[in-house]
Formats: sequence, structure tokens, C-alpha cells
Amino acid sequence: MQSYDPVFMRGECATSWLVIWFGCALYEQAAVCATHLAEFGIGRYIQKATATTLKVSGVNLFSAGFFGANAEALGLRDTTSGVYKRLFIKGNKLVGAVLFGDVQDGSWYFDLIKQQQDVSAMRADLVFGKELADALNQINTLSMVESDIKAVNTTCAYCGVGCGVKATVANVNERVVTIQGDTAHPANFGRLCSKGSSLGETLSLEGRLLNPMIHGKEVSWPSAINKIADDFKGIIAKHGRESVAFYVSGQLLTEDYYVANKLMKGYIGTANIDTNSRLCMSSAVAGYKRAFVADTVPASYDDFDHAGFSGVGGFKYRRLVSSYFVSTHKVM
Repeated sequence: MQSYDPVFMRGECATSWLVIWFGCALYEQAAVCATHLAEFGIGRYIQKATATTLKVSGVNLFSAGFFGANAEALGLRDTTSGVYKRLFIKGNKLVGAVLFGDVQDGSWYFDLIKQQQDVSAMRADLVFGKELADALNQINTLSMVESDIKAVNTTCAYCGVGCGVKATVANVNERVVTIQGDTAHPANFGRLCSKGSSLGETLSLEGRLLNPMIHGKEVSWPSAINKIADDFKGIIAKHGRESVAFYVSGQLLTEDYYVANKLMKGYIGTANIDTNSRLCMSSAVAGYKRAFVADTVPASYDDFDHAGFSGVGGFKYRRLVSSYFVSTHKVM
């Protein structure tokens, strides 16, 4: 309905002489009063959470619940998309929500407020909406279920050799995984170096930072993201876009590299991004080009089996590349 030009709304809300009031609350108060007057019993008005969706000057707004002084506020601000969210949590329960621009999750937030559901498990992702919260909840649920398939054949991610690895889940909840070399894999035939053999130790959560922190104080993900975005904007405003550069890990997935490049080139607006997957081999590349004119491995690894002599120097060959040491030590 249209209550007062240019204010459009739906829900338990209307305006009268420029004053916005909630009809739901007045209706319930009137019902309690009528019960007393009709002598149907003595009742007491209990304030309940209400929700309202407005459209002011073409902008969608949503408000629900209460915004007490003791409630913790979680915020998300995306100036590019014109989206602002502010959620209020008290005692691990959502008590209030204000949405600006994107209001599609309003009914979900209102249900959480009315049901007084404990949101501590999805606290860090709550401000990003129902779709993401449901997806993460499904992932977390699956991770707690003991899988019937405990042994997984995979590939070591450390260097470019690509040794085959067999990872066996010993305890899902404790994230305990045993690592063995894949005897059928052509790159290593079951042999692993010290790094590959220690892959299982990298899965533990011990000593890891599981929540963002600013100046030694734990904060929510939205607060941390806003902090990073604000600092980037300040640096760019003062020193220009070329003052920002990314040096990215060499062990990301293709999708992760795409996001990093999109952030740097599409949003920040510069090409100052490189990865360890390229730079860590820069010295080898220089050597290949000087010795063999091209940046490429000059021969097949199978040639080790046919070589009469192989010479290696400059590093701990047996410990660091044990899969090749076993293949070549007989002719060294």
C-alpha cells in the first residue's frame, strides 16, 4: 500500500501525519484492553518482534526486531552494490535486523528472531544471508559424518613432480589422516619426500587462527572485511592504484586464482599480481634458458633409468627428492 507519498510499504506499518507507527503492536494492545473490558480474563500485553518492508524513493528497506544497547552489532557494507546490512545479536540469538538495498533475506532473519534460535554456529556467516549459511551448514554437517570411503587417492601439492598420495581418514572429527605414497602412481611409485610424508600434519587445526583478529582482538568476518576494504580504499586514494600489489600462494585452485585476479585487475584496477607458482621456479627457469635456450625440462624422467651417469649438486637430494634418489642412486 501507499501510506504517504513517496513511502510505499507492506506489513504491519502505516503512516499518519508523517508519523510511522506499527499497527500490529497497537492491535495486540487493543486486544488485551478488550479482554479486560469484556471481563474475559486478565491479560497482559507482551511486546513481540515485528518486521516491516518499505520502499523509499525506489530503495528497499527492511527492519525487524529490537535494537537494544546491550546487543552486539554485525555489519556489512557494499557501496558498489548499494547494500547495507546490520544485525543485532544478544546471547547468541538474533534480536534485530536492518537491511538496505537487498532485503531478500528479511523473512529468514525475522524467522530466526521469532524462533530465538541459537545462531552461534553460523555467527561469522550470518550477515551474508541464508543461501551461504545453508551451504556452509551442509558442508559442516558432511564433515562430521564418518565417510564409508576412507582412503582417497590424490596428488601432493608441494612441487611440480606431482607425486601420487594415498590419504586415509583415521578420525574425521579430529581431522586425523595418515599419508602413504601411491604405489601405482607413475611419478613416484609409492615414494614420498619429507614434505609429502608430512601432509597429514597440515590438516590439524592446532595453532591456527580460526577467526579474524584486528590489533589482537577477535572480530566478526564482516568487520574484518570492511576493515580491509576501507584500508585499501585509503591507500589507493592517497597513493594511487599502482601502490597495491598481490603476491599469491602457489597452491591455490584455479577458481581461487580467478577471484584474486578479478579483485586486482577488475576492482582495484592494476595488473600488479604474481604467484609463487611462477616465481618459485624463476631460478630454475634462468638455468634452463642459459643451458638449454628454453624454459623447459630438457628430457623425460624415464631417462634416469637409462642413464649411465647422473650428477646432482647443491641440495640434499636424498632427503628432499627421495622419489628420484631411489631411482638414480644406483648409477650415481
